[in-house]
Amino acid sequence: MAEKQIIYSNITNVNFGLHDFQIGFGIKKNRSVKAPPGPEDIDCLILMSPQQAKAFSLALTRAVAIYEDVFGEINLKQNDEALKKYSLENENADVIIEE
Repeated sequence: MAEKQIIYSNITNVNFGLHDFQIGFGIKKNRSVKAPPGPEDIDCLILMSPQQAKAFSLALTRAVAIYEDVFGEINLKQNDEALKKYSLENENADVIIEE
């Protein structure tokens, strides 16, 4: 049996056409916090049918709901104050704060 590859991802990119969905996973290589991910950031591309994409979406939604029941709400808000402090303390930091 082939060894499974484990990939960590902190960005995703989703595209779709009539017959399939393409979900890209990767690690953001451009350290600018507000910069959108680019093609160079995508390390793995998963292709699936629209039906499988919907089933995956439902399974992921259920898993996130259970996670939040156990550990609390996942916060997606950016902490601009912490980023400002970080960029002031680290002169080489590539942090972009939109005001």
